[in-house]
Amino acid sequence: MISNRQSNAQIIKAFISNFISSLSGKMFSFGLGLMLLDETHSAISFGLNMLITPIVGLLCLVPIGNLVDTYPHKAVLTGSLLARASQHCFYLPLALIFLSEITN
Repeated sequence: MISNRQSNAQIIKAFISNFISSLSGKMFSFGLGLMLLDETHSAISFGLNMLITPIVGLLCLVPIGNLVDTYPHKAVLTGSLLARASQHCFYLPLALIFLSEITN
């Protein structure tokens, strides 16, 4: 059985983890918008990027909530981590290709 102190520690850890994850995701999105602004020199593209990002998050909110409520949490977390890892494995070679083209 878990004590109240251990439960509170887990809640604090979960809150800090969620805060850092959210902050880094927002910083990444903002950085992509700034990179788009630098490449296109168009404030409209930057503004559209800043507008579209939260809309996509809101559109995904309900289906993901239903998914988490329907299936076991361990399976959802494992699937999420595997999807994120596979995305990194897919995008890393592309990033290296684009970086090599920029430097040449």
